[in-house]
Amino acid sequence: YPLLPNRMDVERDEKGRLYYVYSRDTDENPNFRGSGDFILKEDEVLHIPGLGFDGLVGYSPIAMAKNAVGMTNTNVQIKDMIIDKIKALTAEGKKVDPKVDGRVKIDK
Repeated sequence: YPLLPNRMDVERDEKGRLYYVYSRDTDENPNFRGSGDFILKEDEVLHIPGLGFDGLVGYSPIAMAKNAVGMTNTNVQIKDMIIDKIKALTAEGKKVDPKVDGRVKIDK
């Protein structure tokens, strides 16, 4: 399940490695039991940062897009970002394990 960006904090440990703190106080994500803050390692999160100043947390792509004039072909840009992230992870020797979980439904 996707994690809500407004409940996620991105941090660096003393060695400069990323980690994530996800705050959960409702049952919006069934992968977590209980409530409170959950620490996630970098390899447990597919993080596609948006445009920002620190390289960790970006601006909302929707907020940025609503102000853009003449922006087209957004689907290709998002697809390309995902492909680039997967290439970077595999180049680092990290395993990318795609799973089909039935969350996407196509209306006919």
